Amino acid sequence: MAGSFEERRSGRDRRRSRARPATAERVRGADRRQFPPPEDPARVTEAESELRAAIDAYKLERGLTRIPVAALLGVMETLGYRQA
Repeated sequence: MAGSFEERRSGRDRRRSRARPATAERVRGADRRQFPPPEDPARVTEAESELRAAIDAYKLERGLTRIPVAALLGVMETLGYRQA
């Protein structure tokens, strides 16, 4: 039985990798854009661009990755949109 197991311990801690765990600051700083870049930027209207920018700014200010519908309505109302 002696010698049937291979010694794998090298003296270093394998749990300490060079990759840093996700911290709150790095997660908050991550890309929070709701919308991917348009396939054809020439077809994007000014109103669409303004809405995208307002939503992205709202999420960045509050540290959100997604925006609730109620908040979306609020962002739209600040831009001047009203229900017809």
